[in-house]
Amino acid sequence: METKIGGTEIDSFEFDNLKNGKNKRAEFDNLTNFKSWLYSGDFRITTKDKNEKVVNLPHHDFGFCLFNAIKKLRFVSNKYVGI
Repeated sequence: METKIGGTEIDSFEFDNLKNGKNKRAEFDNLTNFKSWLYSGDFRITTKDKNEKVVNLPHHDFGFCLFNAIKKLRFVSNKYVGI
């Protein structure tokens, strides 16, 4: 099922691991593996009308790229008006 969410509709977004796992750094061999784990698992997007979409992303660098892309999308969508 495909769901389209515009940049101006996004209220918040976060990974559950990022929110809950700051004190788990000691469990990982190196910082790269820890960063990859932080940006994996359940990814939660909350819209301004309080609807929530949750997607489970695997342990991979894609989550970090997605997080930054949505951050940039929100900035551009809120700063500029489309033509």
